[in-house]
Amino acid sequence: MAKSAPALINPEMLKWAREERGFDVETVAKRFKMSPKDLTAFENGTKLLTFAKFREIASYYKRATAVFFLDQIPPPMKMPGFRRLPDHLDEPISPELKLEIRRFHQKREDVIDLLDYAPTFDWAYLDTADLTENPEKVGLRLRELLRIPDDFPAKLNNYQTFNSWRERIESLGTFVFLARNVGLTEMRGLSIVEKPFPFIAVNRKDSPRPRCFTLLHEFCHLLLKDSSICEIKHEHDYHIDKHEVFCNHVAGAALVPKHLLLETPAVRSHGRLEDWSNSELSILAGRFRVSREVILRRLLILGKTSVGFYRTSRQNLGYPPLKTGGGGGGETTPQRVLYTDGVMFTSIVLEALNRNAISYADASDMLGMKVEHIGTLESLVDDKRR
Repeated sequence: MAKSAPALINPEMLKWAREERGFDVETVAKRFKMSPKDLTAFENGTKLLTFAKFREIASYYKRATAVFFLDQIPPPMKMPGFRRLPDHLDEPISPELKLEIRRFHQKREDVIDLLDYAPTFDWAYLDTADLTENPEKVGLRLRELLRIPDDFPAKLNNYQTFNSWRERIESLGTFVFLARNVGLTEMRGLSIVEKPFPFIAVNRKDSPRPRCFTLLHEFCHLLLKDSSICEIKHEHDYHIDKHEVFCNHVAGAALVPKHLLLETPAVRSHGRLEDWSNSELSILAGRFRVSREVILRRLLILGKTSVGFYRTSRQNLGYPPLKTGGGGGGETTPQRVLYTDGVMFTSIVLEALNRNAISYADASDMLGMKVEHIGTLESLVDDKRR
């Protein structure tokens, strides 16, 4: 059998692609049954990969082979602020999360190339909040911006409530993506504050009620035009970042406005007791479609409970990760694409396709699905618009 020709690639690109994917030398060397010393030699150009082995590695790094022939390393990918659980703040970013962040950036860049086929937005809401403001007032202003009525979410279930918040934020020209295959302990939400088309992503593995809180927390970062790291600590932990305190407070005030919470029968009949039963917290959480922890935090902020009761109670009030990956069991490919990419992104790509600005192959690549599914996807989008 003829020996495969050498791959005359830029070796610096080989190292860059590995690091961007989040892999160390040992992991890749073991995956391709070579020594770390050999991989290092391929990356510094003292040895050449066969073209066959190069293609395998390019596929593993999720990169087109043409990328490795570039003369210069591309500018570094902007890492968004993202929310993590408290015990995992200092862990390195996993290859799975790096790949998702790259996917979100690519989708945004795809749409920037299709601006002529997108609705017109001015993104005037960006940079309209300040840390010196009263977060209660910012929360109410957020509700006004998104046109949320006082009786929201009324008869909507948990998933419908999240979808409604998502649709209202997307109506302002902000993409809301769902992250796939990323552990909940690593990331609950992230955001990029750039025009055109800033974006937010929340973890699909999270339950819908916590997702709503993460979504509005990240949206508050857009209001601040803030790209700082978003860490999910509690307000009463030490060394908490002031941006996080503010965004947590605003998200809670938007989801559970002060006047609406204090008017509920459960609060009015509770009296001055600092302790709240799980039953009372569940009733209030159900009214606003939020977690019991969000309710307890709001009660604390409004002087209806104590710091001591909050601290002892909050650990038992969280929602476990979804076992089905966010209600995705049995879904079709078009359903998955629409749900994870959102109506706005999908609609822009389909509009460009229908106006012959891009080919079916282009649309297939942008949507991450086979051409044969595009017709069904269009029908799903039409149903959403009705």
